[in-house]
Amino acid sequence: KEVTGKETFEFSFTFDAKVPYEYEGWTKGQDISKLDQELVRKKAVEFYEMIGKLYVNKELDNVLKLDYPADIRIKGTYYVNKLNLQETLEEYTDDVKGYNYKMEPIQNYKMEYMGNKKLLRLVTNSLDIDLRGGGALWLSYDDDGFFAPGITLYLPEGRDLATQGFMMWK
Repeated sequence: KEVTGKETFEFSFTFDAKVPYEYEGWTKGQDISKLDQELVRKKAVEFYEMIGKLYVNKELDNVLKLDYPADIRIKGTYYVNKLNLQETLEEYTDDVKGYNYKMEPIQNYKMEYMGNKKLLRLVTNSLDIDLRGGGALWLSYDDDGFFAPGITLYLPEGRDLATQGFMMWK
């Protein structure tokens, strides 16, 4: 009743799932909120810009190194077959090589902590229905297309943010 006529509806909840596999996830990460926040912001924007340049420069091998292993691991939890994995690789190729991307400026965003503050996303503050809640990195293509790579940052225990920077978590 309360959502009738609304363009969006948001709902969240927490639950404990029992699954037939073990996953370490981000448990061995640093609490990013306890670090120098200006350095965190600077390194996060640098990482997001690096990802954007990979797409702009059509660097398929580097995009695959960052994203594909995690994507395959996640798909493995769905018990997909080899054909599905090959299709996923073809989708990556089409997404990276098939468009002429332009990286839009990273601006008007907030830092969003997740996973006990061991994960970080830069999230746009835009209220536009197509952008709201999405990442701060937007790549435009063609006349009206846009793509926002899913980027979540992670800093493993023992890794120095100033000299080694973030890693991408998936």
